[in-house]
Amino acid sequence: MRNLCVGGLQGFSFFLVTPHRPVENKESERATNASIFSLTASCKGKRVKVLTHPLVWSFPGFGSLPQVSRISGPFAAKQRSAIRFTLLYQGRNPATPRGFLALFHLFFGFLNHFVPRRSDVCSSGRIPVFLYPSFVAQGVAPKVVLSTKQKKRQANTPQKKVRTNPREGGIIMTLLALKEDRPTPKAVYNWRVYLCASIASFASCTIGYDSAFIGTTLALPSFTDEFQFASYSASDLALLKANIVSLYQAGAFFGSLFAYVSSYFLGRKKSLMMFSLIFMVGASLMLGATRERGLGLILGGRVLAGLGIGGMSNMTPIYISELSPPAVRGRLVGIYELGWQIGGLVGFWINYGVNSTLPPSHSQWLIPFAVQLIPGGMLLLGAIYIPESPRWLFEKGQREKAIKVLSWMRNLEPDHQYIVEEISYIDEGLEQQRREIGAGFWKPFAALKARRVQWRFILGGLLFMWQNGSGINAINYYSPTVFQSLGITGTNTGFLTTGLFGVVKTVLTVIWLMWMIDHWGRRPLLIMGGIGGGACMWFIGAYIKIAQPEKNPNSSGLPPGGIAAIFFFYLWTAFYTPSWNGTPWVINSEMFDQNTRSLGQANAAANNWFWNFIISRFTPTMFEEWGYGVYFFFASLMFVSVVFIFFLVPETKSIPLEKMDRLFEIRPVHRANATVMSELGHHSDGSAPVLGGEPEKGEAGIVEDGQVTPPPTYARKDGVA
Repeated sequence: MRNLCVGGLQGFSFFLVTPHRPVENKESERATNASIFSLTASCKGKRVKVLTHPLVWSFPGFGSLPQVSRISGPFAAKQRSAIRFTLLYQGRNPATPRGFLALFHLFFGFLNHFVPRRSDVCSSGRIPVFLYPSFVAQGVAPKVVLSTKQKKRQANTPQKKVRTNPREGGIIMTLLALKEDRPTPKAVYNWRVYLCASIASFASCTIGYDSAFIGTTLALPSFTDEFQFASYSASDLALLKANIVSLYQAGAFFGSLFAYVSSYFLGRKKSLMMFSLIFMVGASLMLGATRERGLGLILGGRVLAGLGIGGMSNMTPIYISELSPPAVRGRLVGIYELGWQIGGLVGFWINYGVNSTLPPSHSQWLIPFAVQLIPGGMLLLGAIYIPESPRWLFEKGQREKAIKVLSWMRNLEPDHQYIVEEISYIDEGLEQQRREIGAGFWKPFAALKARRVQWRFILGGLLFMWQNGSGINAINYYSPTVFQSLGITGTNTGFLTTGLFGVVKTVLTVIWLMWMIDHWGRRPLLIMGGIGGGACMWFIGAYIKIAQPEKNPNSSGLPPGGIAAIFFFYLWTAFYTPSWNGTPWVINSEMFDQNTRSLGQANAAANNWFWNFIISRFTPTMFEEWGYGVYFFFASLMFVSVVFIFFLVPETKSIPLEKMDRLFEIRPVHRANATVMSELGHHSDGSAPVLGGEPEKGEAGIVEDGQVTPPPTYARKDGVA
């Protein structure tokens, strides 16, 4: 290690200069980091500021390490090795170290390089300790445990939290404030990630439309007349409707499983193109149905369309999550949910439109089926231009192309420190995968032997059981039946009420996407949605039990109790939409590591469609047999889901994908997020960490009067540090 010390004008500041090792030499890198902590722990003083993000510079004369970044200025002639500069400052004037940093940037030609604004302040008595802002070994700094004497000194020393710069990542900390896992350049949050997420989310527009339009189409007079629904008995008609709806979910179930195979061999991009093409074929078949041909083409087309939808529902969340910076991962995956709601909004209103403007005819019911082709076609065309997932490219050994895609997505040069770090994270994840389960198509299945992985698969599937247990798909697919049970009569009135339901869902989804999911987190939303939604369902069921509106129709309009029931229905929508509607997809896209992410997403999508099939297949029979009891059934499931979430589901907000294993190890789960974020050096209130207080349990270095022992993760398996 080479150390360069520079005296400051006030206090004392110096640069620590160390060779930067390539990704392949992790143990030397970890040993270097441990030495850095030893040096800082031996410093005397009460305040230490770390004002730099560690910069990786190419620099001649320190050996023959590979080039990892570009440099201009007087040392641009040869680029053979890399060193890392870390600025330490002991004093009270932040202008001093910033001045030194500016001089060094100027000297080495880094006029346009990232100049960090964030400072981490330590007030820890005699021994200052600082949070290393970018730690190559899994992105986590070693913890520091103080001796008993030092803890007593800390207890008598007032601590002060220091706010970080209010412009994290270049976005003003307002309702759209971001919580980053590390200092992030403004350029990372650019239009490219949002554009790619939006194009991929045409898949969810297709899903949302198909989920919404079919229920009201089955009640459209022109459709029921053409296929002679009046000739069926009540039980046979309920069975026919259930088959038309549920064959779509059955196809989607198998499509979501097949997507795992295609994503491994073809990649995310080509899989999206293939499944969108399958959907287009199925949707086109439905347009050929007539009275003479019967419903066979619609039933067959629903199966094919479902197959395509199932594959798209698997691919889209995982594709978006692999492109996303951690701070906006929930928001970008939420675009998938937003697309679902936009498609659903069109689907809920389209039959109201055709019923109001067109006379009953073959064309009237054909239009809602034809509109399916629009979002499916836009996805097929858009998928041609979006890039492949860089994580998948790294996994397949296409390193040069992967770096090019990642740099384009982040809007940074390939040698930028942020890109170098992200590549190292991906490499670590892939190396861990090869070390733990090996490489190959069947290897991820071996990970299912681990109990921690088994539990996450069960957890992800159960989230969709509770989601469908809320009653959402009973409403989506059979909304005319639902509103008729509340006393609403008339085809157009039912369509109008259904359309308003779609408006409420869409507006609340936008609020959820832009603020709630990354501001409130996943757990609080699910818990509040379960409590509020369950209470609303109980009221609706109680009203139907007492008033029996279907048996006692009121020609003058809804009675006050009926109006209250409609109000609670929309209130249920307000509780459900920002909670259970999209959050299970976000959690499932986050909770699996690189080893099992594709398999985990296939499991999530398959479970979604399985439980979707169960509800859509049996809802007509449930309404026939149970009546008001259907609402009590859904209310009970929503209340039970609250207990499930509180005790079993940890908060995944702002946790890097590489840290999910650690998150799911911590008990109790309601403290897991805070523990991991503390280990990463973050505070939930946006303040910089104040080190030296009571440490959390976990990996730790031991400080005894200035001596630091590296944590266990720095030790190699052969015992050599």
